[in-house]
Amino acid sequence: INRFYISNMILEMHEIVESNKSSNSKEDVFIDNENFYKYEAFWNYERNYHDYVSSLDKFYSFVKVLTSYELSLMFSVAVTNPALAIGYSNAVNQRIPVLEQIIAKSSYYSYKYALYVIKEPFSLGESAIATNAEDSYYYAKHVLRARFPLGESVIMNDPYYSYWYTDIIKDRDLN
Repeated sequence: INRFYISNMILEMHEIVESNKSSNSKEDVFIDNENFYKYEAFWNYERNYHDYVSSLDKFYSFVKVLTSYELSLMFSVAVTNPALAIGYSNAVNQRIPVLEQIIAKSSYYSYKYALYVIKEPFSLGESAIATNAEDSYYYAKHVLRARFPLGESVIMNDPYYSYWYTDIIKDRDLN
């Protein structure tokens, strides 16, 4: 990744968002699935923790040299998708309430946001997290390090995660 690549990708993403706005009557404009994965990779949102942290470190070094105009274009793209919103929050290394509203719509990205970006519980996203057994389990295990009552009903309906969740309950009750 180099400075030229990042600038071009930001402009390309912004152009797609703007063209979708003009051809779409809805208020919310989302990057289409065809382009989403390309942009998700651009934001360096890796599922493997070590790759994720390593790629973020590289990305932060490039973000520091972006102009305020480029950052504003990045923001206009980030508001279109929870994955891109978490990427932007990571890139600028701060919480942004408008983007948190977008992130909170996704169970997966709410959990990842809590784990990797804010490194604490993300109460705004907990209702979304509670709709998914896997995300509820990992949120309880890695973020809360305790029970997650809001997600327990969905966890208990999943044989795999309910089995492992009982270990969390036992471990916490013993301490």
